[in-house]
Amino acid sequence: DDVEDAEDLISALLRAAVDGQRLTPEEIVRFCVTLVVAGSETTTFLIGNLLHAMARDPETTARLRDDRTLVNVFVEEAMRVDGPPQRLFRIATRDVEVGGKQIRKGDWVALFFGSANRDPDVFPDPGKLDIDRPNIRQQLSMGHGLHFCLGASLA
Repeated sequence: DDVEDAEDLISALLRAAVDGQRLTPEEIVRFCVTLVVAGSETTTFLIGNLLHAMARDPETTARLRDDRTLVNVFVEEAMRVDGPPQRLFRIATRDVEVGGKQIRKGDWVALFFGSANRDPDVFPDPGKLDIDRPNIRQQLSMGHGLHFCLGASLA
């Protein structure tokens, strides 16, 4: 099939261009590897973490059995307590100071979701699984803004 007519993801990546510049084959391969690894690893860990949360908190599990509408908030809260991604790496695009520390353009930076999701100033008693938390949706396991997880709706 001609790449211009194909509707699959890789063909779309081959066609994609910004200001006439296309992705390199290496960039396309890296993107595809990221999708496969990120998707399978996080989904596997998410399912395991959810089952573990249910096993260690029988009261919440009983509530879920009685009221299936609580499943979404349970998943959000379980991801906050023990989310499948604990960190994400980025490369600084410019010099910046964060928390009194200088980060230079080109430096690798690790963002730790696990720490942010257990900030006691945001989540009182952060180690406790609490599906009645009023700010459950503030957890950052799926990222935020432009970098919100591509597979969040699937997860």
